[in-house]
Amino acid sequence: MSQLFSAGVSPQISSLRLCFYGAGSMAEAIVRGLLDQGLTAPGQIGMINRQNASRLDELAARYGVQAAFDNEAKTTMIGEADIVFLAIKPKDAAEALKQLRHVLRPDQLIVSVIAGLSIHTMETLLGQPMNIVRTMPNTSSTISLGATGISFSSTVSEGQRSLAEA
Repeated sequence: MSQLFSAGVSPQISSLRLCFYGAGSMAEAIVRGLLDQGLTAPGQIGMINRQNASRLDELAARYGVQAAFDNEAKTTMIGEADIVFLAIKPKDAAEALKQLRHVLRPDQLIVSVIAGLSIHTMETLLGQPMNIVRTMPNTSSTISLGATGISFSSTVSEGQRSLAEA
């Protein structure tokens, strides 16, 4: 992925592996939107939840997405993803980001829907500058009628910006 972005070319979302770290209502709304708009196939989407296996089973059955249940599968899914969506609760964010610092690659695009956590704070917790898109969706997004504020870390390329906006 990094070579495509460095050349200023934005790949199609359908060609990328997506991983959702968190499986709550906002993650589900984004997955549903991606699938309903035909932007990607269910097999390109992986979902991880900290401890609620029944929620992952529900989402896998409903949308056909991949689910990771054990730590090894979770690590593999995150490591193989082109885009990692951070859809976790703010109270769990610091611990989760510290755990992810050794799993995430510098060429991955990180899309955060974590409320109240700045790009600078995320980079500090991850231990390095990363390609981070911070989004601030409103509740109406869960019914496909919302608006989302977006900001980008300084390392996000134009191709990555276009991809995030799409």
